[in-house]
Amino acid sequence: MKFSPSKNIYIPVLLVVSLLAGCASPLDIPTTVTPEAVVETTSSIGIERAPEIRFGILEDISATNVWAIYGRSGSGYWNQAVQGAYWPHLYQLNSSPLGYVPQVADGFPGEFVQEGSYVTATILLRDGLTWTDGEELTASDVAFTGNTALAYQLKNDWQIYYNPLVLDHIEAAGRYQVKYYFTQAPAVSDWYYGILLAPIVQEGYWKPFVDDITRLIPDETLRAEIAAYEARVAGLQAIVDQEQLAIAYGYEEGPTNANLTKNEEELIYILNELRELQDTYELRLDTARQVLFSIDNQEEPSLGPWKFQQRETGLSIVNGFNQEYFGSNTVAASYANGAYILSNSENTETLAAYGQVDGEATLVYHVGPFFERSVYLVYSSEDAALDALRRGEVEAVLSQQGLSKEAVVQFQADPGINVAGNERRSLRYLAFNLSRTYFSRAAFRQAVACTLDLSDLAQNELAGDISIASGYVSPHDIFWSNPGGILPCVGDTEQERFEQAAALLGEAGFDWQQKPAWNQSENTPIPGQGLVLPEGVYFPQITLLAPTVDHDPVRAMAAQEIVHSLQNLGIPVKLELKAYQDVIVDVYGTKNYDLVLLGGRLGYFPDYLCAFSRAQDILVEDACGGFLSTSSLDDARQQAFHLQELLVSEVPFIPLYYPVTYDVFRDIQYPFVEVQDGLTSGLHGAADIAQPVISP
Repeated sequence: MKFSPSKNIYIPVLLVVSLLAGCASPLDIPTTVTPEAVVETTSSIGIERAPEIRFGILEDISATNVWAIYGRSGSGYWNQAVQGAYWPHLYQLNSSPLGYVPQVADGFPGEFVQEGSYVTATILLRDGLTWTDGEELTASDVAFTGNTALAYQLKNDWQIYYNPLVLDHIEAAGRYQVKYYFTQAPAVSDWYYGILLAPIVQEGYWKPFVDDITRLIPDETLRAEIAAYEARVAGLQAIVDQEQLAIAYGYEEGPTNANLTKNEEELIYILNELRELQDTYELRLDTARQVLFSIDNQEEPSLGPWKFQQRETGLSIVNGFNQEYFGSNTVAASYANGAYILSNSENTETLAAYGQVDGEATLVYHVGPFFERSVYLVYSSEDAALDALRRGEVEAVLSQQGLSKEAVVQFQADPGINVAGNERRSLRYLAFNLSRTYFSRAAFRQAVACTLDLSDLAQNELAGDISIASGYVSPHDIFWSNPGGILPCVGDTEQERFEQAAALLGEAGFDWQQKPAWNQSENTPIPGQGLVLPEGVYFPQITLLAPTVDHDPVRAMAAQEIVHSLQNLGIPVKLELKAYQDVIVDVYGTKNYDLVLLGGRLGYFPDYLCAFSRAQDILVEDACGGFLSTSSLDDARQQAFHLQELLVSEVPFIPLYYPVTYDVFRDIQYPFVEVQDGLTSGLHGAADIAQPVISP
């Protein structure tokens, strides 16, 4: 039940029901299954499961050990696509406002409490949930998982789930009561988008292994020795800094050069000693991690909808339905006003959240699984997997980056294969180097946003390749997207955009030797010439940087259109396509650029609003400080809305478009098909809600 956001956090399926009002398939192939049709195929008493659902995957799994899957660099997509549904989570995200729905937690997160030097938070668990070995899920399982990640200083996903900079430790305060101890109140990204979404392992299975390996972890003596050396380094560094200043300014009664040299030499010696201790510490810790990662866990209990059944290395992996899965045969219903209802097979309400039900449900669907097994067949290439789909060997093909239009267009005329296109959680945007004084006026950046319109490309040359951005957060992301945070001139005609852009520049004091105008008879712009800054000097020749066609042909084509639009406004700009790595060096290294067409992954927590702004706009930077540090989800949402309105005004960067990804599947149906990153790329095939197509 999980899919992949940025930062490699993996979030359960229920989030996607928010996305039904989004883009239709650019290939215009109808694939949506109505909620009524799905409900009719499901027994109200129990689920009659088909034998198996088969997915084509392009790589074999490289690890089965949960600590390695989430803690080893590069271990993410395929391992989690196949095995991510084994482990439970405290919460999962769904479509309703505020977004959080308990999975194994009982109720919603409470308030943070100051207790001595700690900030604490307590989560209650549902009782009666059992692992596949019959043992009950308890608070000890949750505490053990987080404390192990902290003790081994696990990296990658584990470090995102359990940020050691804010989380000190976790305790089981009761059989079903988990208590978290923080050194400071955690930010929303650390709490709601970290800890509360982390996978949970069973303590009873893993504790004997971990206890045995713990002897390899560096002890308190070494940690104390490192701390002592760090203190000595800090003290000596302060003395050296003071002595260097005193000598440089010739203070009377100041230190001698001999004293400074002696202290500098001692500082270097202690630094070298500290580095040796740190290297020893990290080597021991890494040894412990590698032993932990190497444990054979084939008998590990699971608690999700699927459990491991069998594997043929390099060929296939089979998951079996978990008969004890607590979420099976539940019905989820979302309503237009944000209300969310979860019911069991007897229509008994088990969860009601986010207000009273009002009006008709916008989506109703059953949670399965609807198959006894989910089978993952390994293919050597995307072409081989798609050919297997055509022959009916698999029902769907998974792809880490999603399938391209070119890959799926072959199925457009095949009535037996469904094709669905969705925008990826990845944004292409135009960034300004705000250290350039000629970009300092917000009115100039607003005018650029007004004149840029890639809709012709999206509808013609790049049809099916891109989805145009209208604001700073996709409207698909209904919790975080501010409906009022729309870019300037969105929805206007080409003429209206062009004339409004010219008006914005004129009102801000810009002028031209020849003003831009609109040719009514030809319905085309007449480019401006000789753009003059308000200071009375000509606007300088500038350059738009973008990666080469080899790296990203779509971005290169979009860059050409951007240059053409800016030139029509009279802005003297030329395009420079460079190797991607050279672009990165210019932007983040030398900072020698004017405009650049960049791209970035979008996390489910929209901290990208600040990251893409590059902290060059003071107003935006100030707003980002509160947004990124608040512990309150409500407050974070309000600040995100304010931040989007500020970005629309300041325009430190301009969102342009989202690349489009495609799903192809046959002989199965989903209750929804519109979801960012797609069903097969983003949701790993959603094996727990996919249903077999029942032939008449």
